[in-house]
Amino acid sequence: MSYKDDINRIKNKKVIDGLPKDLEEAIQTFINQAIIVGEEELDFMPHEYVVNLLTTMAKYPEHRPLLFDLMKIMGIPISYGES
Repeated sequence: MSYKDDINRIKNKKVIDGLPKDLEEAIQTFINQAIIVGEEELDFMPHEYVVNLLTTMAKYPEHRPLLFDLMKIMGIPISYGES
């Protein structure tokens, strides 16, 4: 599958039902921005979209495993302990 195929595939994806509204909006906004970055062949995504996604996700303990996985992928140091 090509990069362009990936972009076209995620255009049709929707955020799953049942998430908190702010988290749903942060995820959908991130996806929309990823599509723009891909279509316009930009070098990077503005950091505000990533920060918004991570800080919104951090509010919900049930999503911390995914949050930590994303941070690890991005090379952000994680300190486990009291939260």
